[in-house]
Amino acid sequence: MKLIDIDLLELPKGNTHHLNLPKISLQEMESVKQYGILKPVIVVESDEKAIQCINQKYVIVSEIKSWQLAQKLNIHKVPAHIVKIPLGSEHEILNSYINAESKSHQNPLLEARHLQKLKLSLKLKSNTELASIVGSTRTAVSHKLRLLKLIPEVQKKLENGELKEGQARPLVTLEKKQQLALTKLIISKKFSVREIEQIIREVRGKKDKLSKKNNNTPTAYQVNATSLEQLITEKIGCTARIDQGKLIIDYYNDIDILEGILLNMGIRSN
Repeated sequence: MKLIDIDLLELPKGNTHHLNLPKISLQEMESVKQYGILKPVIVVESDEKAIQCINQKYVIVSEIKSWQLAQKLNIHKVPAHIVKIPLGSEHEILNSYINAESKSHQNPLLEARHLQKLKLSLKLKSNTELASIVGSTRTAVSHKLRLLKLIPEVQKKLENGELKEGQARPLVTLEKKQQLALTKLIISKKFSVREIEQIIREVRGKKDKLSKKNNNTPTAYQVNATSLEQLITEKIGCTARIDQGKLIIDYYNDIDILEGILLNMGIRSN
């Protein structure tokens, strides 16, 4: 990461999406005035063999809002993370990603599809490389891409807003018919993510904790365990539960997600 003069930053050449750039709120501007720009822009090195740039400028791939804030507040340098794009890549690929990024907050499935397209277009070998380019983590990128494993009927529910991303993500582990059946229940019963995960554990033959609910007041251990489960889940981005002296983390049988969790714990695989 390094500080780069904003005069050296530009959108990909031929970009026509400047009118659709993210809107800047007053709250964001006040935050930058107080704390500075915290999110680095993700840029591509100005390599004429890779993309067409002039004057050795850097092309912004992600976190355009940081660049916008710098311009509005007359900040001359911004933190930037510089990534390498494979030789032969065309700047239209970057254009396409920037356009999709502005819509991603509205539709997680759209973002997942574009991440997949970006990975294939740039011939990236891993989600780690993809995460570096888009300024995210491997775990977050892997979670997004998993949405593409949902059956078309469920994807449609997610796309039109009937199903939320957190509700849809656990469904990937189910068979096609089970995905559709549970999706209908989620929409009609408005199940929470926690309830959905419990149902899936039951479907997969795991112990049903909900059946143990009774009128007794929870013990201090149960209260603390639940609090720790929520804390761990938030920190690692995957569901965690404490059961009979064991900490169980559901990484959805995805090795990229598991390696991302281990990295957060300071464990690096060879």
